[in-house]
Amino acid sequence: MVTNPKENYRYCAFTGSLCNKLLPNENDLKVFFAYPSVPKINGYMNDICNHVELKGMDLFPWINLSDSGGIIFCKICSHILESHAIVADITYINQNVLFELGFGIANGKIPILIKEESRSGNVIDILKDIKRIDYSDIDALAGKLYGAFFSEFTFSDLSDTSDNPQVFFINADANMPIKRPIYKYLEENCRDFLFNIQIDDSSEISSHKLIHLLKTINKSELIVCHMVGIDYKGYDEINAQVAFLAGYALGKQKKIIILQEYPSDKMLDLQQVRRVYRDKKEALQLLENWLRPIKDAKLKILENEKKNKEQAVLKEQLSLALGHPAAEYDSNLDDSFIETNDFLEARRFRKDLFIGRRGTGKTANFLQLSKDFKRHPRNIVVEIVPSKLQLISTIDYLYSRAGNERVTALFEMFWQYLILTEIAIQCQRYEVTNNFMVDPGSFHDVVTLLEEYVDTHTEFDIRFNDIINRFCDVVMQSKTNDLRAIILQNFYKEYFPKMQKAVLKISNHHPIVVLIDNLDKDWDKKNISSISALVNSLFDIMNRINVNSSFGDCKVVCFLRTDIYQISSKYDSDFDKRQPQALKWDKELLKAVICERIASAKGIVGGNYDDLWRAVFGNNVGSIVNVFDYIMEKTMLRPRDILTFCTYILDNMMKKEKTVVDEQIILESEKLYSDYLLRSIRQEYMIGYPDIDDICAEIFFGRNTFFTESQLRERVANYAVSRSEYGIDDIIAFCFKSGMLGIEINNVMHFEYEGKDYNLLISQARKNPKDFNFIVHPGLREVLETKS
Repeated sequence: MVTNPKENYRYCAFTGSLCNKLLPNENDLKVFFAYPSVPKINGYMNDICNHVELKGMDLFPWINLSDSGGIIFCKICSHILESHAIVADITYINQNVLFELGFGIANGKIPILIKEESRSGNVIDILKDIKRIDYSDIDALAGKLYGAFFSEFTFSDLSDTSDNPQVFFINADANMPIKRPIYKYLEENCRDFLFNIQIDDSSEISSHKLIHLLKTINKSELIVCHMVGIDYKGYDEINAQVAFLAGYALGKQKKIIILQEYPSDKMLDLQQVRRVYRDKKEALQLLENWLRPIKDAKLKILENEKKNKEQAVLKEQLSLALGHPAAEYDSNLDDSFIETNDFLEARRFRKDLFIGRRGTGKTANFLQLSKDFKRHPRNIVVEIVPSKLQLISTIDYLYSRAGNERVTALFEMFWQYLILTEIAIQCQRYEVTNNFMVDPGSFHDVVTLLEEYVDTHTEFDIRFNDIINRFCDVVMQSKTNDLRAIILQNFYKEYFPKMQKAVLKISNHHPIVVLIDNLDKDWDKKNISSISALVNSLFDIMNRINVNSSFGDCKVVCFLRTDIYQISSKYDSDFDKRQPQALKWDKELLKAVICERIASAKGIVGGNYDDLWRAVFGNNVGSIVNVFDYIMEKTMLRPRDILTFCTYILDNMMKKEKTVVDEQIILESEKLYSDYLLRSIRQEYMIGYPDIDDICAEIFFGRNTFFTESQLRERVANYAVSRSEYGIDDIIAFCFKSGMLGIEINNVMHFEYEGKDYNLLISQARKNPKDFNFIVHPGLREVLETKS
């Protein structure tokens, strides 16, 4: 994994201090082999590590370190951290092997258990939650191991939370006399510095014991382990289980002590951290010597926290940042992203076209999908994100030259060519940076074709523009009317079929995901028809790729602004087949958006959303009965809206150096937000209605916020009389669609962004004209009143 600088220093119980070993790059496929030093097993592992089927992989057997000096586990630790997986042979019970296995699992290494079939004996109970490969034939084992190296990590989520820090006493349920005195000592000495005591109770759990134990270790700060002496019945199995859990705790950087009853056996890995005792008095003395400095340090921390609590609260409130409202500028998006149903639909490829208004999370979903897909090392992820199309005039020329009927075919060919080329370029980068290639030869074919036909060193925008220009040049210079044949001859004769074949071969082992965003730049009224043709052609190509598998195991997902989709759909003969997914939000999801960012800013894991909200923004403030509902009423149920409003509140608090929100801060922030909301609507709909400011000035500024239908139609008619392109009904429908107007029926307000259909609403409202009004959106009232 690529290391965060903060993670370069890891607590290590061997040294009782921080270790600064650099973590490895996750692209290196190295496998660590842990096994008992038994001649027969040594031979098996030697054969496996030199097996032809695993040739080319970096397989490292622990035996290579057996003669090295110094602390042997420090060397083993380095090799495990550098590895992608750890193979543990459990044919014989061995404490070292299980200790290293636990350490590897704690560090996210794929655990692979192997066991010789002919060897009788039970597997330790807690290991039954880990998949195992039984073997008798080395060739068969090699094949199974190859597949296992590319499996998912066994334990996807072992996180757990605890209100208070814990001490976990791991004793493997051994019925030894020392058990009660140790537990009593921990109770007496840990309660006073706010530690709970948790004892190993896995014997009371019927299944998934391992998951329970690992979660308990995760939420514990101190780990006390106990191993029995070698004269204790079944000592090897008891101590091996404790060693496994101790290895996991060490890998999770817990403060740990391992008490070992005398007589002890030889265990290479734990020589430096085991504390051997002969009687109860000596055991408790060892425990006290270990715990005393930890306790003193903890008590000092608690004392300092108490002294500085008020100052810390003030500093925290003043510095709280929710992140940038726009996802592309939010560096901490990954920490606070909300997985909505829309996001899950995209991740599962149940939908491929997602539309949403400005600020509804299109780019956030795009960025998070890209990160999620890239986490699997075999995936090839392609991002198509033009910062600006910069091809308006070129597309218009092509559109006018080809004509409306033929331009669709040309644009479809353009998209196929572009998407295939971008996939190929990403395959080339994957070939350079990734070691998980199944068939390197197929990547070589792609690289060779790119070097011959494509300039891969330019930025995407330049490549995008260059392809369109080359298409246009060919079309403009052609004297024939068969433009499609000209494009086929110049672009598809050699490069395309060869590259398509190479990409199909790669996709057999490497799923390809193409994510498209930001296709809504540089639009204006003059080029709506030509740009719409370009976008609608993309939809057709997406269908061929996603449904007909024209590029193999490849999926394309596109995010587009709602207004752009609605405009393009007027020129789309297959509009009824598209069925896009509209990004929608409700109040609870939007509260989660804010509270996840609060938790991230405060470094809180988990937490109740209502408590987090109240801690920052309060609940009842002055005449505002419920702050959250008040803010929600002013927004259009979009993440960017509520983030902007809440950011204005926090900024005002900082300016006034206040630690709590008051009514004046909210009202001042509302004025800023109201102006932002009008500007946002103006920018969103300036393509279809470039004179939106005039609409607001003529109809809304300085006027009532409630209108009967006749009052509204009269005001719209006065505005529209000099603008023949706008009809009265068109303008009213636009004002509803943009969210500037809502419809109130029987004292209940309805807005478009809630998923309400204007035609159905107005039809229902007109049945009882006395009980309905048009209303100006509450979020706009401040700015309209100010500008009047």
